[in-house]
Amino acid sequence: MKEPYDPTLIPGEDSPTQSASAETGGPTGARGEAPGDIIDRFRLLEKLGEGGMGSVWMAQQAEPVKRRVALKIIKLGMDTREVVARFEVERQALALMDHPHIAKVLDAGSTSSGRPYFVMELVRGVPITNYCDQAKLGLRERLELFHKVCHAIQHAHHKGIIHRDVKPSNILVSEQDNSALPKVIDFGIAKATSAELTDQTLYTMFSQVIGTPAYMAPEQAENSGLDIDTRADVYSLGVLLYELLTGTRPLEFKRPELAGYEEMLRIIREDDPIKPSTRISTLGDNANAIAGKRRVNTQSLQKRLRGDLDWIVMKALEKDRSRRYETANGLAEDIAHFLNDEPVDAAPPSARYRLNKLLQRRKKTVVFVATIALLLIAGSVGTGVGWWKTTKANKSLDLALAEKEFALNQEEKQRLLAQQNEIRAQKEAERATQAEAATKARAEELEQVAAFQAEQLSKLDVDLMGIRMRAALLAAAPQAQRSEIEQKLASVNFTNLALGTLRDNLFERTVPTIDQQFEAQPLVRAQLLQTTAITWCDLGLLEIALEPQQRALALRREELGDENQDTLDSLTAMGNLYKDLGKFNEAELCYREALETTRRVFGDDHPSTLASIGNMGLLLSVLGDFKGAVPYYRDALEGLRRVLGDEHPQTLLSINNMGLLLQSQGKLAEAELISREALEGFRRVHGAEHP
Repeated sequence: MKEPYDPTLIPGEDSPTQSASAETGGPTGARGEAPGDIIDRFRLLEKLGEGGMGSVWMAQQAEPVKRRVALKIIKLGMDTREVVARFEVERQALALMDHPHIAKVLDAGSTSSGRPYFVMELVRGVPITNYCDQAKLGLRERLELFHKVCHAIQHAHHKGIIHRDVKPSNILVSEQDNSALPKVIDFGIAKATSAELTDQTLYTMFSQVIGTPAYMAPEQAENSGLDIDTRADVYSLGVLLYELLTGTRPLEFKRPELAGYEEMLRIIREDDPIKPSTRISTLGDNANAIAGKRRVNTQSLQKRLRGDLDWIVMKALEKDRSRRYETANGLAEDIAHFLNDEPVDAAPPSARYRLNKLLQRRKKTVVFVATIALLLIAGSVGTGVGWWKTTKANKSLDLALAEKEFALNQEEKQRLLAQQNEIRAQKEAERATQAEAATKARAEELEQVAAFQAEQLSKLDVDLMGIRMRAALLAAAPQAQRSEIEQKLASVNFTNLALGTLRDNLFERTVPTIDQQFEAQPLVRAQLLQTTAITWCDLGLLEIALEPQQRALALRREELGDENQDTLDSLTAMGNLYKDLGKFNEAELCYREALETTRRVFGDDHPSTLASIGNMGLLLSVLGDFKGAVPYYRDALEGLRRVLGDEHPQTLLSINNMGLLLQSQGKLAEAELISREALEGFRRVHGAEHP
């Protein structure tokens, strides 16, 4: 059978390993690396692989420890500014991360010819799909392995890194203690969600299609690298899950020489994949072999995939990223729900959604049918109106006679009722005055309680809790076993353990408790919800912070109105949270509303207005719109100079931010002048020795 075209082998991305012989000859630095070459403290042993950007070698480190490592280096002839920038992104991205399923960075440097390299732990494994097929893992084992990969990608997202090239060859699996250990590698085309990895990140990748087509999200195929968020990795994880379950990829491509690369990108953007269970039924004789590698027959495989797994995969593969899982953790949680026989969050499209799709496909037919229906309704309404008018005229005459007689009897009743109502109103006014005083006293008491609870939440120190948990475990261990236990605990992240304990035992009950205790005090409830959301954001729990933040804003809008300072504070906090989650469109809406309202209510020189101006500039710079960010940065700086003076800390910070923005635009001379002004200002205010 002829092998299908593999779209992962697109030139410039993951080309097959090239021969090193074409690069040899001449002294080291003028030729490609070869086994036996020495780079700093590392001796090259064997080339492990080569892509469009660089090559990876197995190397021997001699000092300060002896070990074998993986050394990645930009290959000869590829050390352009853009490639070096991407290489630097990968080096910084990996250095940020510390996760058991992500390859660790051990060292970094440059060769004698100036080409950068970095050193990672040596991952001895095979691509995840090959490992699963070779080991003939069942569906449950494949899903458990995939679950670990999702958490690794989520860790990268929490660090502000989007991988953008999640595929089997970048997830290597080895065996450790008789269990499968996946490792995510190759962040070479990663994108920093916070735009802080390197100044080159945003513009070196502009207007380029970055990634491997078979695993590329539709938005990556739009030929723009500026609008990619963490949901692109969720889509790629969906492709990987599809392949682990069915042995095939969701989209089929013809060879590029027959269809062309642009046609391939169109397929990614527009063609909908079929469900995994349906795909199995289309594979013919190959279905038996694929099912056998999963230790089931074809019918059983189709049955297992139908329903929950179909829904999970198809939700991850949604073309519209707003309908995908928001995070890799969301996908992992649904996998866990399936494995635990619990209801999954993914669900088939609703009837309304399917109806909208039908209307879009059959617009002309729908318009024709609607027109006929309207004509029929109009005719029925006309006949009914005529009958109704005749009946109404007859009834009106009878009603007028009855009302005249009734009015005479009601006059006396109304006089007596008026006297009773006056007495009742006086008593109710007295009770209302007493109740108002009691309510005011209770509200003041509750506000004091809320302020105290908010202060306690803000003082949570998760790092210290982790340290104390570790110390308590060691203290409880027998003296003779403490050394051994301490070594085993070395790899345990007690900060994450403490955070998980807080989340499971405290945070999950926080919002329901606030609702129950302060049901009748909406403003106190809003204050506590706002403090809770900010605390969770500070701890990195961005997604669970979304609900209390949205509710705090809604309560303050309803109780205080849109122009109150507390409402505007919640609106700004909402924008900050959306920005941190990578939801930049929603963040911009919040920031713009806050800016327009503060300007209208407080004027241009109010601190809230100046802060809102700065927020808009920061968001545009994060999105790479440096030109659009300049007027906001300038207006904020001029306002701070005017209101607070040139040497106020906020003014100096704004001056420094302006220097960084000019540097990002490549205006180095202007950037140097304004950065020097900020530095000299900080020295005058804090002293030369201040950190």
